[in-house]
Amino acid sequence: SLYKLSCSAYFTFLKLNAGQIPLDEDDPRLHLNHRAEQSTDDVIVMATLRLLRLLVKHAGELRQYLEHGLETTPTAPWRGIIPQLFSRLNHPEVYVRQSICNLLCRVAQDSPHLILYPAIVGTISLSTES
Repeated sequence: SLYKLSCSAYFTFLKLNAGQIPLDEDDPRLHLNHRAEQSTDDVIVMATLRLLRLLVKHAGELRQYLEHGLETTPTAPWRGIIPQLFSRLNHPEVYVRQSICNLLCRVAQDSPHLILYPAIVGTISLSTES
């Protein structure tokens, strides 16, 4: 399906931008359109958000692709959408919640401050509301 192709392409894109896959810098197919005004960081955030949407909306049919991609993708691209990841921790499907939790744990191993602060603030705000 197109969702499977999209999932695979987004994960490959994230790996390419993290330098995990060697590439030919002179290949014109790898360069963004010069007229495009989006920075690479913007495109990376867009790719991670689209993967998160695929996880949330189509986890059942894409589980195999998502599991492999989430386990092998570098954590750096996910740092830009940590608030969105936290907001999806209350998803009704156990698989989605567990996948996001595992991803947040991987990010926390590389950059604990990016996860601990929002988690503590969220816990404090929840305890003051009750």
